[in-house]
Amino acid sequence: MTSPIKSIGISRVGQIAINVHDLDRATAFYRDILGLPLLFKAGSLVFFNCGGVRLMLTRPEKPEFDHPGSVLYFAVPDIILAHRQMLRSGVRFEDEPHLIAKMPTHNLWMTFFRDSEENLLALRCELPLASGTTMHPSSKNQSAAGRALDGIRILVGRARHQASALSSHLRQLGAEVLEIPFIEIRKPHSYRPLDTALKRISEYDWLILTSVNGADAFWERLHKLGFDSNRLKHLKVAAIGPATARAIERHGLQVNVVPKQYVAESVVASLRRKVQGKRVLLARARLARDVIPRELTKLTARVDVVEVYQTIIPRSSRKKLIAALNDADRRPHIITFTSSSTVKNFVALLGEAPRQLEDVSLASIGPVTSSTLRQLGLPVHIEADEYTIPGLVDAIVRHTRGH
Repeated sequence: MTSPIKSIGISRVGQIAINVHDLDRATAFYRDILGLPLLFKAGSLVFFNCGGVRLMLTRPEKPEFDHPGSVLYFAVPDIILAHRQMLRSGVRFEDEPHLIAKMPTHNLWMTFFRDSEENLLALRCELPLASGTTMHPSSKNQSAAGRALDGIRILVGRARHQASALSSHLRQLGAEVLEIPFIEIRKPHSYRPLDTALKRISEYDWLILTSVNGADAFWERLHKLGFDSNRLKHLKVAAIGPATARAIERHGLQVNVVPKQYVAESVVASLRRKVQGKRVLLARARLARDVIPRELTKLTARVDVVEVYQTIIPRSSRKKLIAALNDADRRPHIITFTSSSTVKNFVALLGEAPRQLEDVSLASIGPVTSSTLRQLGLPVHIEADEYTIPGLVDAIVRHTRGH
């Protein structure tokens, strides 16, 4: 091992080069989406300022330079707000903002996303501790009055493997979270229709996936048959929302369409001029609304619907649910619903809407879920404006504040 050399005066990063292929598209991303000041352009180079560090967008000079570079971590004061705003601008995130580490003086939060050239980037937020508590980024200005959901008990009814994302958001805001799944994910009755479609995938033009569960089950079966994502490269892909799009892109497939509103009707509207005469594969749960296949067929698309998973009622949840509603110390102030299936299964677990639901607020992730609640005779006290987990959390916070 060589001995350490004397300091040569390096004290900070002066410039970072980022490989791009479409210079105009990348310039728009860093200027308009990330809001970085454009310094100047010089031929095929574009320079931005990021807090005194110069970022240089450049086309690869040589083939050996044509690869993703290092990960850039952009510091932001409010990572939840930045994440939400960037999602609305169409940015593809790899995950939700999450707590990375608890430091002696602050908590470190991060989330990762892709730029227009598929470079991996990140947002980071260092949140000073207040009286030793772990605070959610968006509640840092509320330290004097406490966190936004302090003292609020919330029942999360998502499937076990999905509950953590919503529960984590709520706990970081001070909520007391009780997890009782209203839904359980199982394999489909038969893999034959899906297997047939995967073996003949070259005949399809479009793939539509309507949930993270559907995307994960689709790729699990694809790999079970000995295939990989290269078999799907010819497909155009539509995802019902950003979480589903992230799940698809984690498997190496580009998503072409994500509707503005994350419901079946908006998927149809987004595809209206794209699918005429095309072969479409819709991979979804066994029991789902028929809006997409019905409406796309009217547009002359040839739609095949295959079951990739099914949802069942977790019977073991019935006793836990009734016990929680009858226990004054555990009875929730709010119950969350993230799909129509969670509503239907909740009613099935509980039977007829009992008096235990009096003074309990029901929170819905969006209009389709709200419609199911009303159809089954239940009120909707809270509905997310943005049909995502962060949107649902925002709506719950607004409700508790009386807005």
